[in-house]
Amino acid sequence: MTEPTPQETHPPRRDSRHHHPNHTVHQHPAGLPLIQGFNLWHRKWSNLAYAGFILFCNLALPCILFYVLKDNTHMTLRELIGISSATLGVSSSFDGPFRTWKLWKNRPYYGPLNDPVRWHMDFTMHLYSYALLIFALPLAIASAVKPPMPDFFCMSTPMLVGPVGLVFLISLFRPKCPFWCSSDAPGTRMKPAVFYMFEDIGAVDFRHGKEFREAVNKRYDASPPWQDLMWYLTAWWAFGTAIYFGVTAAITWTVRFGISFGLILGVFFIWLVVWAVLSLWIVKWGLRREEVWWKQHQAKAVEEGKVERVEGASEVEDMTPRESQMTERT
Repeated sequence: MTEPTPQETHPPRRDSRHHHPNHTVHQHPAGLPLIQGFNLWHRKWSNLAYAGFILFCNLALPCILFYVLKDNTHMTLRELIGISSATLGVSSSFDGPFRTWKLWKNRPYYGPLNDPVRWHMDFTMHLYSYALLIFALPLAIASAVKPPMPDFFCMSTPMLVGPVGLVFLISLFRPKCPFWCSSDAPGTRMKPAVFYMFEDIGAVDFRHGKEFREAVNKRYDASPPWQDLMWYLTAWWAFGTAIYFGVTAAITWTVRFGISFGLILGVFFIWLVVWAVLSLWIVKWGLRREEVWWKQHQAKAVEEGKVERVEGASEVEDMTPRESQMTERT
């Protein structure tokens, strides 16, 4: 099928299609390229276990230790902050190194496209490491100085999400990649950051491998509405990090430390859940918008005699591999 020119398809925020020379765009014969097998419940038990581990290490355990020790011991504020800082660093001591090892060891299966260098990490790993480095500053400094800095400690979670929001914001303006951004080579125009995280998490954390990376890149190339969806989601999360930063700063400066300690950690996870749920609504809206665009594009192509109508070509919802095989057989 011959794709229409950008002027014929969709006006806002379209990719300029600067790609690595080895990246070839293919079109699914029945319509848009399908992203097969990805859903939020893939490997649900391991994902739920990981979510429980994160909640325990970063919410339950710090709050339990802080308030129990505060009320039942004679520990100083400096000692309490030091113990809390240590507990907040527990989860990142496991998941960061483990993901790095997993990506390094299984790079031929999980690694980015077109980049054979084994020690190159993907975009999500770079961003995660950068955010953790900034996050560690208040955890290390707040309890090390005399007197301790409880307000600085309370700003640790904003300093975790703040760098992420900044990178998200920069990616909206599509600068050239200074280094490999997942499957995009240095010098190519950067895609919205959510696209890279979707590609990386699906390929590595959900274990779909390079086939998943190929599928999401083909979908991005073939569908201007899909490009817009990635842009809107990136803008949504960049805006969300700014909101969370402001709310946390207000709590830190207006609420005494004994209350703000647990409140800020609780607000952090509530914010994540609320923003994620609203993101799902944006995704559904974007997919419906993409389906309308694809139907119009197909109808126009049929009128011009470029293709014959293919039943089911407007299907853009993600399918499991079994559903995809059934569709192709049909």
